[in-house]
Amino acid sequence: MNIYWAAPFFDEADQRFNAEWVQCLRALGYVIHLPQEQGFNASAYEPTATEIFQGDYRLIQDSDVLVAVLDGLSIDDGVAGEVGIAVGLGLPRVGIITDLRWWRRGSGRLYRNLFTIGMIESSLGLVYSREGLVDAIKRAAA
Repeated sequence: MNIYWAAPFFDEADQRFNAEWVQCLRALGYVIHLPQEQGFNASAYEPTATEIFQGDYRLIQDSDVLVAVLDGLSIDDGVAGEVGIAVGLGLPRVGIITDLRWWRRGSGRLYRNLFTIGMIESSLGLVYSREGLVDAIKRAAA
């Protein structure tokens, strides 16, 4: 099964998070399309917007499921776009939220765009752990 990993990767913490979670899935035999590993996203390269879109779009088309990392103050714009592409292609989608503010109530709660959350919940849903992600991927494969 090919999995597209939709996530921000613009700082060391994001890159490390992505690499660690992806390694968990690769150890189970899944093929992961991780944009931060693609040549067109290399830090020394200056890609055009069109190159980034075309490269990522091809990877999404080559995938059987899309995993979206939804942590942070807001959902990354690119991730939201990738989720929309997956909907258009009819791919199953799962979202990861590990941010503890998601569970808070009141003013400390982490807001998430409801349209994007709806695109995830209408498919494999949200998960909050690596174990939950593996279960969702197994459901997609069934």
